[in-house]
Amino acid sequence: MTAQSSKEEILKRVQQRGGDNLEAGLSNCAQSTLFALQEDFEAVNDIPREALTTMSGIAMRGEVCGAVLGALLALNMLTGRSPEAFGIAMRRATKFCDAFEKHFGSLRCSLIHPQLLGKTYYLADMAQLQEFVEAGGLTKCRAPVETASKLVAEIVLGEEA
Repeated sequence: MTAQSSKEEILKRVQQRGGDNLEAGLSNCAQSTLFALQEDFEAVNDIPREALTTMSGIAMRGEVCGAVLGALLALNMLTGRSPEAFGIAMRRATKFCDAFEKHFGSLRCSLIHPQLLGKTYYLADMAQLQEFVEAGGLTKCRAPVETASKLVAEIVLGEEA
């Protein structure tokens, strides 16, 4: 984490970076969330892009939102492997999931899509994926990615204070 950045600057930066990556089509929602944190949280750099290739809604099937999966992976990497890490990881994951679910009403893509796009898209179907993109899905799905990225940073930075 960069020493000269304030907490507010980091939160704004990771939130913006996550949304920008997704909307630019540079990465999926899981990757965008994780990559949003890399510049400010060094431990996250050890995760290769390929590790999250199929994590958008679990193989694009509308299951757990990829932003949630990317965030949980980042939290795990930031927790480490100390003897007490399991308890810390579970506390952080619970805090994250509760906050994300409170914001979006669910952790599942198929239940978040209707809020953002007016309907659920089954993205594993290429025709529906194309429809999702044409409906502005990448722009509208910035919200879960930005929220997930910011929540991870808030949780970790809040514990460091």
